[in-house]
Amino acid sequence: MILYKFTMECQVCLEQFNLVERRPKVLPCGHSYCLKCLQQLPTKVCPLDKKEFLAAPEELVDNFSLLDTPNSAPRFWCVSCKKEASAECVEDHAVRSLKKERAAEAERHLEALQQGKEGLSKLQATLVSAYHYFDLEKCLEKLQREMADLDTARERVQDAMEADSGGWERAKETAVPGGLARDAVRLLADLTDPSVECSVTVRRGDVAAWEGVVKPAGKPEARLLLCRLACFGQLKQSAQQDDHRDVVHWEESTNTANIPGALMKPSMVIGSRVARVWRHGQCGYEKYKDFEGTPPGPGIVTAFCYDGDAVSVKWHRTGLVGTYWMKPFHYDLRPLPPQMEANVGAAPRALCVDSISACADMKPKWKLLADTSFGKVHTLVGLHCEPDPQWSLTVLQQVAPHLEGLQLVTPKQQHIDLVATMSRLKHLSITNLAGEQLREVSNMASLRSLEVHCQFAAPLPKLTFPATPVGLQWLRCGVHPLSTALALARAHADTLEELQLVAASRLPYGCPDLAQQLQRCGFKKLKKIVLLRQDAYDNFCRHGEPSCKKQALHIMYFLSESNLSVDVLCSACNPEKFKTK
Repeated sequence: MILYKFTMECQVCLEQFNLVERRPKVLPCGHSYCLKCLQQLPTKVCPLDKKEFLAAPEELVDNFSLLDTPNSAPRFWCVSCKKEASAECVEDHAVRSLKKERAAEAERHLEALQQGKEGLSKLQATLVSAYHYFDLEKCLEKLQREMADLDTARERVQDAMEADSGGWERAKETAVPGGLARDAVRLLADLTDPSVECSVTVRRGDVAAWEGVVKPAGKPEARLLLCRLACFGQLKQSAQQDDHRDVVHWEESTNTANIPGALMKPSMVIGSRVARVWRHGQCGYEKYKDFEGTPPGPGIVTAFCYDGDAVSVKWHRTGLVGTYWMKPFHYDLRPLPPQMEANVGAAPRALCVDSISACADMKPKWKLLADTSFGKVHTLVGLHCEPDPQWSLTVLQQVAPHLEGLQLVTPKQQHIDLVATMSRLKHLSITNLAGEQLREVSNMASLRSLEVHCQFAAPLPKLTFPATPVGLQWLRCGVHPLSTALALARAHADTLEELQLVAASRLPYGCPDLAQQLQRCGFKKLKKIVLLRQDAYDNFCRHGEPSCKKQALHIMYFLSESNLSVDVLCSACNPEKFKTK
């Protein structure tokens, strides 16, 4: 007997029904959804059974029985404690719907199970295509049983979304594909990769009597043999495969270039970005700080004077103009690279809070929060979290429901925990992040682009990342050590289409074989690599035209061995194809 239960939640948005915008409306097919979700449907089709309806959502009959149905008190998830919220959490911490939290977490598990099932299904198709050569009934029966087990695991995860904590944890444990289901996707990729070779050795005792090499992609009989071996546990994935990729053989070093004083002035023109240089023992900061702002900001060259020995600069934070010496043994300025523009998407209603969040004055900060239109911002740029962590957390809480693009500078863990709950966030840029923060944002299913930076003096630990079924397509990476950056790229190798990597043209990060390291990432869809000759901290990277061309050719060559046709660009040699401002 099938038991149906009423719910006071719309099954599309998972929000509680009410008498206003979440008013329950019943469709002719008998299913009920809130008015707001029905108004946002692209077509008049029931989200569950796909049956059409003709009436406007506002004209549909109200299902007041859903409002009158007794229901248990709403349950919440505590963002700070990372567990089901207690009464104290509801009062003192940031909380969100428990069902929404579990729905987001379940999505990753369900997709992993679905990928495992799809891999088994494709292996099944491979065996069926060669069925007339061999008796494959046992293989096919085994695949059918494993796919049925995955369907059962998916149902357990879906049913446990409203269970107690113990039931939810047990359901998650069964949601990890194992054995053949875990390896099917990678095995299928190898079987269809034209560059993959299979070595066959026939032994007579201890003597290798026969040896041969075959490429499974072009030989159905080889694919059939390997599939049968995999089905009965006689084909194992080499433990050396991932271990080999994670080995690093170089001593990490900085990418930064040291520009001699004699080359500073020749590189400046009107419009160039510059920063103040304070030499050891030099006094006078108090005199000039009102010009440059607090903290000191970059400036723009507006004119040359005193026969070219001095430069006039308009400072970004204050708008004031000062004059500074640029002559031998007296260089008051240093050139900066073009400002790197964060990739936060092109959504409407963008707002830059760089100056507000970095200053100490609280008046503009509270004025921003009091603006009634602020909560509808879709893109937020330049949010510095360190000067006032609580204010920046409040900012994120207000914009969270609509935010699609975000740039953070020096976030705390509480900021990252909140960001991880933003289901609409597609583009994220973070400067000065920690290792666990990178692990957390790397698994966000909604992200399509990610940008991360840290300084050489404050490196991340050497991290590894599990391959995740998220759809990240664009990655800009300027983190140390390089092994962590490569591990991040490898985790998203199946979906990544563009990689932008901060790198010197000679011995980037101290690595002697960047091209081979990139090849070992195993990219499947990569179309473009941009080598950034500057970092997020206004430093130039070492760059020379001969070494740049050689580096680009090596990368293209090694990736071509993996049947990838990748454009390799340099931000210094191809500035028109790189976003700066």
